[in-house]
Amino acid sequence: MTRQKSLAINVLAAAATLACIGTVSAQENTYNPNAYILLNGSAVKPDSKYPEDKTGFGGGVKIGIPLDPSWDLQIGGNYATSHDHGDNFHQTLAGIDALYLFTPAGFRPFVLAGVGASRDRFGDPAVGTFRRTSPYANLGVGFQYKFTPQLGMQADVREVGSFYRDRVDAYDMKHSANTYVNVGLTWAFGAPPTAAPVPVTETNRTVETTTVTTPPPPPAPVYTPPPPPPAPVMKKYTLSASELFGFNSAKLGPNQPKLDEVAATMNANSDIASVTIVGYTDRIGSKPYNQKLSEERANSVKSYLEGKGVAASRLTAVGKGEADPVVDCKDEKKRPALIKCLEPNRRVEIEPVTFTKQVN
Repeated sequence: MTRQKSLAINVLAAAATLACIGTVSAQENTYNPNAYILLNGSAVKPDSKYPEDKTGFGGGVKIGIPLDPSWDLQIGGNYATSHDHGDNFHQTLAGIDALYLFTPAGFRPFVLAGVGASRDRFGDPAVGTFRRTSPYANLGVGFQYKFTPQLGMQADVREVGSFYRDRVDAYDMKHSANTYVNVGLTWAFGAPPTAAPVPVTETNRTVETTTVTTPPPPPAPVYTPPPPPPAPVMKKYTLSASELFGFNSAKLGPNQPKLDEVAATMNANSDIASVTIVGYTDRIGSKPYNQKLSEERANSVKSYLEGKGVAASRLTAVGKGEADPVVDCKDEKKRPALIKCLEPNRRVEIEPVTFTKQVN
């Protein structure tokens, strides 16, 4: 293993150990949408093309901007230097990085990519000093860790490639690749928003309307026919997603008695021209993902009813994602408790609200 790889692995391992010391409370952290500041120290292993390629040190400051639970932008700069017996290397970076984070809170591994401008100064006593300003691009991996909803840390290892416009003939160099290991602290400019108490609501409700005709009183004692049978009624069904699907799934379970009741009612009443199946999700995850999941759930219910003999032309499937929430659950911090609290929002509604077959 090269010194370069050994340095990166050792520093990241030490940072990960620090993040795990006595911080059970971090599991209670929730996603914080506020901007934050990152102060970091750096170790740099310069490209072997430079006159000085021993490990050097530096630091930097960045502003982080969360876009959603999966994406952050970080804007700022870094400076690092290495020198020995007159041989020297100095690099100043200013740019922007995009981080894709795999978890919304607590321990958050990520990958990053970024671009910017670098100011490099390097040389040795025999050749002299060279200065170059050039664009750079970098790629890396790392993690963030929350000690509290506002205080955390970040560690990463990245490869920074500079592209010089003019070749440095003294070192036969047109571009360079330097390895950085960064470890620092983050401080958010605000705590996560708090939520109002969760209201108590009905998760399943049916509305029925029955039309009953009353014959007029007879003018004289005559035979009175028996009353007509009760009019068939089409209900509005609001079904909890937990009755139909697993969490984060659009696959229906094997036994669906309420969907069987809908199919039987529609097959017995041709006057029901059409119904609309509307799928909803909770707010966990990105909006595009939730929109797609709600559509898949609505289409799963439609396919099930078609399998029970209901014509496809009588069924319309619509997904509304995380729209029209029933509850907010902003006070919940633990993910299992948040998933349970948001259960009323994960639902499928089958309309029309009412249907009454008229008796002639």
